[in-house]
Amino acid sequence: MKKSLFLFLMTGVLFSACNKTTSDDDVVIGKPVVEVKDGRLSAEAMHLMGQVSGGCVSPNGKTVLYAVTYTDIALNKRNRELFTVHIDGSNKRQITHTPKSEGDAQWIKNGEKIAFIYDNQIWEMNPDGSDRVQISQIEKGIEAFRYSPDGRKVLFISTVKSVETASEKYSDLDKASGRIIDHLMYKHWDEWVEAAPHPFLADYDDQALTHPIDLLEGEPYESPMRPWGGIEQLAWSPDSKTIAYTCRKKTGKEYTESTNSDIYLFNIETKATKNLTEGMSGYDTNPQFSPDGQYLAWQSMERDGYESDKNRLFTLNLASGEKKYITNTFDYNVDEFCWDHSSRLIYFIANVLGTNQYFKAASILPETPAKTAAITQLTNGDWDYVSVALGEDCLIGLRHSMVAPNDIFTVNLADGTQHNLTHENDAVLSQITMGKVEARWIETTSHEKMLTWVVYPPDFDPAKQYPAILYCQGGPQNTVSQFWSTRWNLQLMAAHGYIVVAPNR
Repeated sequence: MKKSLFLFLMTGVLFSACNKTTSDDDVVIGKPVVEVKDGRLSAEAMHLMGQVSGGCVSPNGKTVLYAVTYTDIALNKRNRELFTVHIDGSNKRQITHTPKSEGDAQWIKNGEKIAFIYDNQIWEMNPDGSDRVQISQIEKGIEAFRYSPDGRKVLFISTVKSVETASEKYSDLDKASGRIIDHLMYKHWDEWVEAAPHPFLADYDDQALTHPIDLLEGEPYESPMRPWGGIEQLAWSPDSKTIAYTCRKKTGKEYTESTNSDIYLFNIETKATKNLTEGMSGYDTNPQFSPDGQYLAWQSMERDGYESDKNRLFTLNLASGEKKYITNTFDYNVDEFCWDHSSRLIYFIANVLGTNQYFKAASILPETPAKTAAITQLTNGDWDYVSVALGEDCLIGLRHSMVAPNDIFTVNLADGTQHNLTHENDAVLSQITMGKVEARWIETTSHEKMLTWVVYPPDFDPAKQYPAILYCQGGPQNTVSQFWSTRWNLQLMAAHGYIVVAPNR
């Protein structure tokens, strides 16, 4: 009897195991095989292309760490995995295979480890992806982070509650779902403002984060600034003694109407905070210390309340307090930037004639006699560079265009040679005929010239007539550049037989 009962129970266990289904949350979404049957870009093919991001250079300058996001249309889910590739494009290797996305990956411990965000916490692993270890246990999770240069502390972003709900304010209304709104800014776009990001600082002992402190403890402000700000608005000094952060220290209506943010310097030992950009009235954002620690560079707009003002590049001598407007005679916005190893040059991205290109600014130090920097354009072509990092003898960044999504490219600083490291979507793109992209300069009613992109249908026949789409992008602070988007993709519109007209109005 006992033997029969045992066999019956075991049969039930085996039946249960055989019928166990895998949850969608456990599915590892990887690179799909995409077949394009008619040679035209489709919404499905566009979404199934890998989305390349990141691009962090190892301390020895030989390896690039990056991420690729893959999509499963049936599951309506995406998953981001991590990769490494040598600086010459060889030895491409996927180092994660997980059901949840990894992000904000960076080299630590002189390149011996990689740190990254997984499931809202910091993890570490070997460069080959082995020995994954969770480092943080922060209750509200971590959005992004940076290890201190000496490796003893970690700066990270986490959210703190900023609004008292109705049920919290009135204990007898514990089921209340209404909102008490008596101030601005209570909503931004489609997101209720109920929490604020704050910079936190924690000790690190090679195994875990301990003793986290809030740099804005008790203050009703946000750093980084919503909705676009991230870890780029915070920076470590090379000696690990100070942190620069971006903050708009205003609330309510004043916060809503103002763009007057500042760069603050937090002293870790004394806990003292100093406003480095006091008296500068517009957006001051994205601080970066020079490698020698003597200078700080940042982006600055001049006028309060004017969010599409010219984005300028400034430097500050941290000892003397002297500032220098680097791009005084440069008639374009400065986007992302990075210091040269020498602390005497800055490389940056600017949008010129509807394309994002690399530039170099020399003579940048505040005490040099020149009123402005000597600026040199390093790249030229129909593409957008959207990130910049410094390798041993090259720049490294994400590049896309109206005919191809992101890949990571290197630009040789000696001769300007460009090299694609990732080739993520070559197999898909080789099956697709893209429409011709043409730049036209159209005379406006004010007798000025306006750059207008025209995207033709694939296999365009000038003897035929085609319907047209007039693409009017919002702004006007954003240029209609050589962008690739999964939301507004001009090639996808053209693939349906339209001529797309996209003016920089």
